[in-house]
Amino acid sequence: NKYHDEFKAFSNRMGQYAGKEGQSVWESDGYQWDKYTDEQWEKLCGWASMRLQTLWRTVAGMTMYYDALQCHYEVQADNRSALAQPGVWDPADCFTCLIAMQNYKVYDDAALKDTEKMFEKFPPCLRVAITDWEPINDSAAVDNLHPRQTLRYFSGLIDASSPMRKDKALRRTPRFWVELPGCYLLGDGKNEAQNFAIPYSRGAFIQCMDMNQGAYFEQMLMLPCV
Repeated sequence: NKYHDEFKAFSNRMGQYAGKEGQSVWESDGYQWDKYTDEQWEKLCGWASMRLQTLWRTVAGMTMYYDALQCHYEVQADNRSALAQPGVWDPADCFTCLIAMQNYKVYDDAALKDTEKMFEKFPPCLRVAITDWEPINDSAAVDNLHPRQTLRYFSGLIDASSPMRKDKALRRTPRFWVELPGCYLLGDGKNEAQNFAIPYSRGAFIQCMDMNQGAYFEQMLMLPCV
């Protein structure tokens, strides 16, 4: 087992809280899977996601920019400036972690719940770009769509503040909509999966990456020195 020692330490750490504040007892050996409660499985899944090729791991690392910017602000801020007034400064105004989630429209309940967990776990700098499509209507000719195009494609943006759709539970209503010039998948899907998120990016620097890239807080502190 590649992470045997780490998993043993994790189980021991969780055992320190067992039986306290109404929490269920954590199995000391860590491998009696049928004895885990739903709450314990939540923590176990989070631990495992930080050690595998997962989107969760990448977002957890990249959103540390949010904490690093807050740290720089607290150390260097001038209390006499307008930026130092209560309710003015927000690290999310300087940094956005934008996820291209092109399959959000067809997610099942399990995937939607995982998306909501990300909104709950990570800071408000997290945004998600999604796609949608609908059949063409009578306005297709007026909008100068290609005669062979049968669907209209859109890109949307959601975050933790986006309202839930009334007709579909766990699915959020985008804050913004942008119609795409056509189908967003032109090749193997790798690069196009990020292109539809570009309209919602801001700032002087855009760093694009696929998942499975970890990061740590000290690394994020070096951002202003680049």
